[in-house]
Amino acid sequence: MADTVFNLEVITPERLAVDTTVQSVQVTATDGSMGVLARHAPLIAAISIGPLRYRDAQGKEEELLVGDGFVEIHNNRMKVLGDTAEYATEIDAQRARQSAERARERLKKRGDFDQARAEASLRRALVRLRMAGSGS
Repeated sequence: MADTVFNLEVITPERLAVDTTVQSVQVTATDGSMGVLARHAPLIAAISIGPLRYRDAQGKEEELLVGDGFVEIHNNRMKVLGDTAEYATEIDAQRARQSAERARERLKKRGDFDQARAEASLRRALVRLRMAGSGS
């Protein structure tokens, strides 16, 4: 079994969200979805906010939302450094809905604001809602 598993760590500024042995990981890279299996070639890549899915050593599937950051793969270890990491049960859907509405309102107005920041806020809120199973 050692040839088919590797260590996964998901780290945010606030906590170590995941530290376990896994069979596979799928994460949202900036240029698309990326799948990782044991003995993956060394890699550093940027990731975007989105789901991180993994199958643990016993075959159980888990999923969490990971924010923008980086992934490093080296020596059969995968470290994900993101600005957030939340399981669906940890997402406050009402707060995400309110955040999405505020971002939509900002984007409707023409004015002195950071449009890229408002678009990123809307994207984060919509991904959180999708992960929480609350739609948009």
